[in-house]
Amino acid sequence: PQCIGAKHSSLQRQPEWERLALRDEVRPDFMVLTGNDLAIDMVMYGSDYLLGLSTFAPDRFADRDRLWADGDPAFHEL
Repeated sequence: PQCIGAKHSSLQRQPEWERLALRDEVRPDFMVLTGNDLAIDMVMYGSDYLLGLSTFAPDRFADRDRLWADGDPAFHEL
């Protein structure tokens, strides 16, 4: 497939959760990129993210991602 993902930028979580469930069922390799800066925790639900906010603090987001990948609860503090 030529399309490897899509960005979801609404401020509503329910449609994104539905898209993630569909993705998991039909095409698990497809990326659902959240663009909702208010839903920064969507990565915990399986979303990938493409947040404008991360461009202001890339090091902090890298730290957060590393903590999340390691299962470190300090992830929630960032």
